[in-house]
Amino acid sequence: MDTNTINLVDYLKDKAGNKSVQAFHADNQIASLKKRFTSFAVDIYAITFIKILVNSSYSSFVKLFLIQLPKQTKDGLINGLTKIDPITSIVILYGYFVICFYLGEGKTFGGMYTKTRLINRADSNARKNIYPNLLEAFKRASGYVACYLTFGLGFLVPFFRKDRLGLADLFSATKTMDDADIYDLIFARNQTAAPAVVSYDWNSEADEVKKAA
Repeated sequence: MDTNTINLVDYLKDKAGNKSVQAFHADNQIASLKKRFTSFAVDIYAITFIKILVNSSYSSFVKLFLIQLPKQTKDGLINGLTKIDPITSIVILYGYFVICFYLGEGKTFGGMYTKTRLINRADSNARKNIYPNLLEAFKRASGYVACYLTFGLGFLVPFFRKDRLGLADLFSATKTMDDADIYDLIFARNQTAAPAVVSYDWNSEADEVKKAA
């Protein structure tokens, strides 16, 4: 009887659909533009809600806890927040995306809705964590701010690139992927970390049994 060898790596490669880690990091492994824009739209709604909540809380604080101040002064404090509205918006935007991308491991409220997540575009073998680090999260938020400051023109960049990467993607060396593809990527990474070969010689066992008999 010929030696039967069970190659664990080959088995795992077949189970993963023969997809390598490098293949998952190819530019074509990216969420569709529809999902990405839908996710961003949901995030903008979330940021808008947070902004309204902040403004409302600030107004209530001034009215309830600064009662000793003249009404004109309190009105000035409340109206003063409106004057710095663009700055407030940018601060909230940075806070939202940095917290979600870094602490939430690339998942925002928009990503929950579209089942997508942000990962880094670095070689998987060079880093253990595929999710954005703090600097990448900050750069990603900066990319969105750059799009905001160009009156939205920065959001058109993916339509003119073959790899469909946007300004925020290029700023931060990250990209958005479907959750299902990320699960396959994690499986492929674990596959490369598996023992090289697990073999079993059935003939040797048969010989041992014969000797024992």
